[in-house]
Amino acid sequence: MAGDTPVVSDLTVAAAAPTGTQPATANDAAAARVTALQSEISRVVAATPLIFETGKTDITELHARILNNVASILKAYPDLPVRVIGYTDHVGSADANTALSSARAANVKAYLVSQGVPEGGLITEAKGSSSSSGSADLAGLE
Repeated sequence: MAGDTPVVSDLTVAAAAPTGTQPATANDAAAARVTALQSEISRVVAATPLIFETGKTDITELHARILNNVASILKAYPDLPVRVIGYTDHVGSADANTALSSARAANVKAYLVSQGVPEGGLITEAKGSSSSSGSADLAGLE
């Protein structure tokens, strides 16, 4: 879900490609696992994206239900690193939005860890409003 396409959600959980030098067949198998993980995560988050209220970082009951599903998936792939990416809408300064998106990603990471996901495999990233949809209609949702 992360990439060059706009997102409605202000937080994306995306599988990160494994690193290291491995034979081509091992790389193919690793790539297939990353693709499978990304597909499962995308299915959950696309159906019910993590959407924070403007200026908020709190994990709500709805967020917890979504993240419980994500945690179950991530525990099935404990050897794959995963990026937790925070976003914001365009309200506020770029610096404030970067800090807000960082705090959102950190809170999601902390929640996933509390659900048994290994902390070492979770990498947080803050995008601020740089990758938001830019839609005024969606601004309150991002």
